[in-house]
Amino acid sequence: MSFRTTGRFRNYRTTINLLVLCLLSIYLGSPHISAAFSKRPFPITANQERGIVALDQALRDLGNPFTLMCIAAHPGDEDTGTLAYCRRKLGARIVVAFATRGEGGENAIGPELDDELGAIRTREALEACELTGSDACFLNLPDFGFSKSKEEPINTWGHDEAVHRLVKTIRRVRPDIIITGNEVNGYQQALISLLAEAYGAAADPARLSESEFEPWQVSRIFERTDERNAAVAIDLSEYDRVRGATFVELGSKAIQQYASQEASRETAPVTNSYYRLLKPVPGPPLSTGASFFTGLSLSDNLSRELAPLRVGDFPAIEAIGQTDALVHSLVEALVLKQSQGSARDLQERYGADLLRFIRHVETLQRAIRYALGIDFQVKLSDQTVAPGERFKASLLVRNGSGRQLPIVLHAPKPLTAASTAVEYDESEVKTLSPGFALTQDYQYEMPGDAQPTVPHAKHLREEEYYATSLSIEPFGRKLNFFLEAQIERTTITIPTTVRIDVPSRFEINVTPEFGLVKDWQSPRELNVSIALINHTSERFEGSLWIVSLALLSDDYVPTAVSLPSKGRPVRLDLKLTLPMSKPPLSPDVLIELRNAAPDSRVAVASAKIRVLPAGISTAEDLMVGYIQGTGDSLPLALNELGVSRSELSLKEIQSTDLTRFSCILIDRKAYSLKPELTRYSKPLLDYVERGGELVVFSQQPEDWNADILRFLPSPYPLKLSTKRIALETAPIKLLEPDHALMTKPNQISEKDFEGWVKERADNLPIEWNSAYTPLLESSDPGEPPRRGGFLVASYGKGVFIYTSYSWARQLRAAHPGAYRILANIVSYVKTRSK
Repeated sequence: MSFRTTGRFRNYRTTINLLVLCLLSIYLGSPHISAAFSKRPFPITANQERGIVALDQALRDLGNPFTLMCIAAHPGDEDTGTLAYCRRKLGARIVVAFATRGEGGENAIGPELDDELGAIRTREALEACELTGSDACFLNLPDFGFSKSKEEPINTWGHDEAVHRLVKTIRRVRPDIIITGNEVNGYQQALISLLAEAYGAAADPARLSESEFEPWQVSRIFERTDERNAAVAIDLSEYDRVRGATFVELGSKAIQQYASQEASRETAPVTNSYYRLLKPVPGPPLSTGASFFTGLSLSDNLSRELAPLRVGDFPAIEAIGQTDALVHSLVEALVLKQSQGSARDLQERYGADLLRFIRHVETLQRAIRYALGIDFQVKLSDQTVAPGERFKASLLVRNGSGRQLPIVLHAPKPLTAASTAVEYDESEVKTLSPGFALTQDYQYEMPGDAQPTVPHAKHLREEEYYATSLSIEPFGRKLNFFLEAQIERTTITIPTTVRIDVPSRFEINVTPEFGLVKDWQSPRELNVSIALINHTSERFEGSLWIVSLALLSDDYVPTAVSLPSKGRPVRLDLKLTLPMSKPPLSPDVLIELRNAAPDSRVAVASAKIRVLPAGISTAEDLMVGYIQGTGDSLPLALNELGVSRSELSLKEIQSTDLTRFSCILIDRKAYSLKPELTRYSKPLLDYVERGGELVVFSQQPEDWNADILRFLPSPYPLKLSTKRIALETAPIKLLEPDHALMTKPNQISEKDFEGWVKERADNLPIEWNSAYTPLLESSDPGEPPRRGGFLVASYGKGVFIYTSYSWARQLRAAHPGAYRILANIVSYVKTRSK
């Protein structure tokens, strides 16, 4: 049988393109494919597994036509054990809808915050979803930090906009069941409230009538609860024999992907999951022992079409070892589906349930693929390709079956700037022998006008839906490939997707991104580190220009630079005197990478250092030591203050003469990152007793309060809690306005706390010795005053300070008040006696 000569085969192939490639077009964005259905939901896919595991999953999927969607406030809030159970055991289609990208949280593994952290959390979410077999979508609502009330998220998001996005997601995904968490924080409270409204609006044709997706009625909404109030109980201790783990373990492995949230810390396993019904389908109540899907039904027409597959007298799942018989039954079922007419016929026959039919067709093909051991992969010669550069895509097909396998490969034609307007080349028919593999290479050039896809933080919200079966990489330009394989009297379509980062041809990264000056008349020096990167395949010869200096001096000479090819950075350290200019001129420092002469006026990349007046004074002759935590805000901030600084290793705490430091800072979460730091409490406190200043920023209660600590990390008892002040605008009261920390060298007032970003404070002390003096008071509305966020105590000849306020975000955001207070803190050892 030939792809080219058999008319009957061509007819089947056309039908498959309508059913499957219209599904793929959501990934491919190809107009000539997607025209088959003008109003499509998101794609339905399976987790990307291999071999018998993937085949078992496909056969389970054939037996469950229903979709469950989990709505979570942030990445990491989803019930991974329950999702793994419903997907891996029950075969339901699973989609996790995240309200936010999690960009407002803290980062346990690095300095990235805000949208940079959102990019990390997005990748972690996809890795977790891959392990539970879920697709992921994002409502792209902003995450502004911790919230205690539902009003704050709703006001920040906008009520109507949040409902609109929920309705749109429901109509696209078309879930039968929605599950969500309980009301543990303001975000979740808001989602439950908004979901109650979106439930009705999604089914109402009069609501969001301009939406490209048809109305959809969700059957049930469940909220997580306890055993006493549960309508559905799930035993997660059940064992998945195919994967060799319980559903508790599968869920735990998924949640551990959230490294930026310290998910690797061991927690007690949850062996049972309980849910109560919020919105029921009309009919009798759920009985004891019911599942989410109990009582759900399909139309008679669809029930017949999606009836469980049998192989002879056995359910398909029990015939998993009978390859030939199983494949034959799968092929026959697929052929029957292909004979049902045109796309319009199918739309008229199944209406809103067409999605279930398409998923069934796709699953039949997937089951055939894995039953025959067909593997299809794409490898790129480079993961990062600048505009105008060439790269290679190698397609690898393996035939693990015992039969000849005619195949046709489909690869993108030469790329264009518009990544969605893609046309495809079709290979000649190739016959792959049993047990053999085939590789075919395609050469590409990234268009010179291709839009950059990095840094990822700048492209965080460009997509909403991610099919983890095709790729768990959330960023970069998509390249989609697929093959068609002839199996008996039909074909199956196998897709795969790779992502490729497109940077600018040249890149300048400057640290810091801003410089603070006392005022426009007071000069100061700022240490600046510049990284120059050439992403092209040829060496670059050019020059680095400080444009602001060049405009001020006729004698300015730029710095000649030679950059190697392919992204190896060249670093330069400069010392700049600020301000170089003052208003009404722009005080910002413009830095350009330019071509060599004669084209030295042509800039190929640029960066800018913002220059801001902050009214900061600092004591003279300071030497600050710091113990690094999870971020880089402290060393950057000390550089901004212009003080000498040195990072302290744990070994140096024991071996170095600490008295050379006027002040030692322990960064936030340093005790989590370096658990052995508690063993060095005695030399640090001895340093304080001899006249030093030790400042500890917010730490985790479980690290600080541990009973097993041999030496207390503070000179007097101090107990931390998980209490926080979530509202960044919470009023601040200065309890000791005349204290040196509030007056020297900078006079501090409540105005220094205006314009705060994210939350006020976390991990607040709830008990402390009377030797401590609290300096600040604040609280969220309706809560008692919190006075433990900034404590100071004398100890021997020195001083100890503990502060739980969220300084790191303020310092990264160039908040003037935060820098003025930090200047007072590091200066205190010298100013307190004056």
